[in-house]
Amino acid sequence: MFNDIYQKRIRIDFDGSELQINLIGKKDWVVIIFLTIWTIGSFFGLKGDFNIVIHSIWTLKNFILIRFIMFTIGEICLVPILIWNLFGKESISLNKRFFKINYVIFGLTLASKKYKTDSIKKIEINNNSYSNSFENALNDNEGSLKRITFDYGKKVIEFGTRLDDIEANYIIEEIKKTGYINGIKTAST
Repeated sequence: MFNDIYQKRIRIDFDGSELQINLIGKKDWVVIIFLTIWTIGSFFGLKGDFNIVIHSIWTLKNFILIRFIMFTIGEICLVPILIWNLFGKESISLNKRFFKINYVIFGLTLASKKYKTDSIKKIEINNNSYSNSFENALNDNEGSLKRITFDYGKKVIEFGTRLDDIEANYIIEEIKKTGYINGIKTAST
């Protein structure tokens, strides 16, 4: 059956009317280490820039002030990525009416997407979900990482961050067992 390693990352509960799937984000340690070092270095650089702005001549002050603003904007963009990699999770709810995907950090829902269950046509594993060449290079080192996709009208919706084959197949089988998508219901094992 589904081994204990995966049960720590994926929690599935079905109460007979609603399927609840919690996917704890797979840690991307290369990104985490890089962003941590970048953030610490940037902090000390900004601290030094602030002191220069206070005690410098006008021309240098403008240059450092612009650099200070640019690095601050960069940090505002990078810190949420670092926090998501450390603490983020996806929470999926499925019942007869809706398929809902929540992106959660520290128990707070950052984004929520809701889809009508009867409009979902098929659910499958997407083998080519990472289009970025840098991300593909990382995937080759860790094995082939995937996402789960489903057709919703004229769109393809993706969920499940950095899943391997066993995890993705397990989640799809649990979803199909409910019979809520396309009326397909697989036999319980």
